[in-house]
Amino acid sequence: MNESTAEVKILNVKILSFSFKHKDSLESIISKDSDANFIYNSNIGLKVNIESESLDIKHTLKISLPNESKEEIIKLEVLSTYLIKNLKQFEISSNEVDIPEEIVTTLVTTSISNLRGVLSVKAAETGFDHIILPLIDMSELTEKKKSKRKRD
Repeated sequence: MNESTAEVKILNVKILSFSFKHKDSLESIISKDSDANFIYNSNIGLKVNIESESLDIKHTLKISLPNESKEEIIKLEVLSTYLIKNLKQFEISSNEVDIPEEIVTTLVTTSISNLRGVLSVKAAETGFDHIILPLIDMSELTEKKKSKRKRD
């Protein structure tokens, strides 16, 4: 098995969007114990650019109330951009790259950590200062085999 190595650098962590409903505006529909239980909906997308040797990971997180209204209280989108030296080594055709799953897993985990930090700071503005992103099982996000990713 031919192992490839990659040098990786975080180029940018950018908040693409953030919206929220302040806790005080929801007092009539939330219960006293609702700080402990929220509904989390998350989406992660990857985009590769061979020419600039970059990989973008966009993470969208929506947090809703656990009651019957399931009202969305926070929406956060964070884009983490990584420089991957010699990214061309993973190109398998003009429109596909095959980045080793270990690299993708590390970058997705780092992106989730970036989102977790942004959420920690931004949640303080909402009045829901006890919101934290729960641990995420990476095996639920990635396939066991290497997957081909379309490039720009």
